[in-house]
Amino acid sequence: MKKSIFTILMLSTIMIACKDNDKETDDLANEQSVAEADYQNNDDYNTTAVITYNLESAEKMADEARENVTMDKNNMVSLKNFTSYGELQNNIKNLSIDPSKRDKMQEKKAIESFNYFVSNMPNYLKTNLIMKEVEDARIAMKKLEKNLNDETASSRVIKKHIQNVKDKVADLNNEIVDMRLSLDKQDLDYAAYSDFVNNVNYNDVGVITIVDFDNYRQFQDDYNEFNQADAENQMKLEQSLSTTFNEMVATMPNYLKIDDVMDALDDIRKEIKEYETEIDDPSIDNEEHLENLEEIDEAMYDFNKELLKARKKFDEENLDLLENYMESLNEGLEYLDK
Repeated sequence: MKKSIFTILMLSTIMIACKDNDKETDDLANEQSVAEADYQNNDDYNTTAVITYNLESAEKMADEARENVTMDKNNMVSLKNFTSYGELQNNIKNLSIDPSKRDKMQEKKAIESFNYFVSNMPNYLKTNLIMKEVEDARIAMKKLEKNLNDETASSRVIKKHIQNVKDKVADLNNEIVDMRLSLDKQDLDYAAYSDFVNNVNYNDVGVITIVDFDNYRQFQDDYNEFNQADAENQMKLEQSLSTTFNEMVATMPNYLKIDDVMDALDDIRKEIKEYETEIDDPSIDNEEHLENLEEIDEAMYDFNKELLKARKKFDEENLDLLENYMESLNEGLEYLDK
């Protein structure tokens, strides 16, 4: 289900695959495959305006982004001449996570406003990282939409799906903010970040390595082993994963403790704790269990993404803002051309 995510950065995490062979798991896997195929065949994501971007067309897109994307003091995005984005944010804000106050009409409005935003979003927004957030938000919307016609869905599931929609749309907003800020030249204090630059490295496919930080490598190795295991062995490996995560955080060098990286670590901690809490709960069905695994996978992706973004910011070979933006637009077309 996550295959398209890893074609962006080719990070060291891998797709979640729960290998329990019972029928419920097979049915859910089929449902997820249908959802992904539906995403891939959705015309809302297609574009015919640009086959590929060159510097000239990317510069035009950058100028449009600078002119139209603004942020308030809370980093909430507004898009000039595109009020549907504001309507989307308002509809998401008005969703209640309290199942007793559930408003199906409001949920329907949120889904419809998201679909309208996606089908009409300006090309200057269609970078790889923004489109990845669009994909994640759309998958969350599909789960919520399924609840609209499912009277058997538990209050816990409904609450989780609504909160997930809110989180994914917030992530989308934050990625638009990052895109907009990336188009402005910044006075970077290279001296203050010299340890970060000298110790954090990445290869051509975006895999991060950190000099003299074995606990980071061990956590990545343990996560990959956990991710490849079947359901029974995942339960056995979870304690080791939690331990190596805590050891990594406890020994983390100060130069790594930048806000976005620490936020991503908080998300990993939260998702592992939720997995631990629910894994032995007989009231948690297989679908919820798989969703917990997906959320750990998402948190891992975000952690590596934030490390990579922070490191690239200080890479002198990648300081040309326009070239970076052009590259991200062209990589974004991978989502649009499926």
